[in-house]
Formats: sequence, structure tokens, C-alpha cells
Amino acid sequence: MLEDGTWVEVAGEFQAGDFLGQQTPVLHVAQITPVEAPAHPYLYP
Repeated sequence: MLEDGTWVEVAGEFQAGDFLGQQTPVLHVAQITPVEAPAHPYLYP
């Protein structure tokens, strides 16, 4: 389990899934790697 506020890089493959009869993207995760927080962690318009 990761601590709150931990930044990670996630690698995997997107596939089409089904949720309540609607097609939706699903990420099948292959790897999770902890990384340093970016200098500007959030984007604002």
C-alpha cells in the first residue's frame, strides 16, 4: 500500500470494458513505480 500523497508512474494497457452497458476504457496495470513529485504537480487553466 502506498502512503497518501505518493506520486507514481503506471504502465499498462488500455482495453475496452463494459460498465452498466456502456463501453468504457479500462487500464490493465502491469507496473507501478513510485516517483518524485513534479515541480508543478497540478495544471490550472
